[in-house]
Amino acid sequence: MPDYDLHKQYAKCMIKRSEGHALYRNVSAEKLKPGTCGYFDNDGDWQVILQTTNAEELQKHGLSPLGEVRTFTDDGEEYWSGPITSEGVKGERVNLEIQAADGTTAVIVGGKLEFSSSQHSSAILIADGVVEHNQAAPATNLRKWGSAQAQALIDISGDHEIIKEKGFWIVTKTYCAKRCSISLLSSKESKSSYSVNAQAYGVRLRPTVEWWNSQKDDDWRDLSNPNGLVMFMCGIWWRPRFLSKKLRAVLHKRNQESLAGHTGPLPIEVAIQSSSSVDPDYYQLTPAAVGKDRDNSLNLPQAKGSPYGDGDATDSDLDEADDFESDVDDD
Repeated sequence: MPDYDLHKQYAKCMIKRSEGHALYRNVSAEKLKPGTCGYFDNDGDWQVILQTTNAEELQKHGLSPLGEVRTFTDDGEEYWSGPITSEGVKGERVNLEIQAADGTTAVIVGGKLEFSSSQHSSAILIADGVVEHNQAAPATNLRKWGSAQAQALIDISGDHEIIKEKGFWIVTKTYCAKRCSISLLSSKESKSSYSVNAQAYGVRLRPTVEWWNSQKDDDWRDLSNPNGLVMFMCGIWWRPRFLSKKLRAVLHKRNQESLAGHTGPLPIEVAIQSSSSVDPDYYQLTPAAVGKDRDNSLNLPQAKGSPYGDGDATDSDLDEADDFESDVDDD
């Protein structure tokens, strides 16, 4: 698989993790943090539109105040007790090294963890040291504000061609560490391993500096950032859908008839100017949740598919829209 597709494959492998969207790129915790509004570009890199919790920045762009949202880091220290893996990954300890410390006592000085997979494609993540949970709450206020300001946020971004394909996010939670290591297994026959020292060996795997400097297979990707790097992110993802003139007219009529009984968040219609057209195109943005928000207040479906805009979003609401559009075309 080409290197430029690895971020897509990694995210797809980890898509069922409750921690949210898994990041293969090295993204600073200062650039991607709770309250940040942004999007993924064509290379899978995170691009910031603005920080919603910065009142001066909102005022500069003529946006409405955010309202009551607080950002914070969870108390205490947490160490992930072992590798974070996608479905089908198995790990076992092999090749223990034994040395005699005083001629009579055997001491475990190290070993190797070897991973294999029953799936065609799998992923492994190991975090080094403390894992921070950074959050913004209540998430529902971010969702309401983002929907109300969607058109302005797209205009501010300046990347209309990318936004209309991939949509935009507001981040509600991140899982960060100073360092981590990632491996992708590309087939059922693939294996990956790394060595660990005795301190990291035991019931609880807690990677150390010694682990970080240990010998690993070539297929491990090591990432580090002194300010912290984001391993997983949760948030609200506004996914775009092109509206033909006919579909737009029918949707307007249907929405007017059904608004009275609707209880969940409604899709938003936006106009996005194309570089190849004088008139703007119209898109419907449907908010969906990625990962779990702290207070479970979003009242949104969980997103499926790729945030990188590969056309594989398969949420029930989008499937329903596909069926509806087919009916419109048949009229």
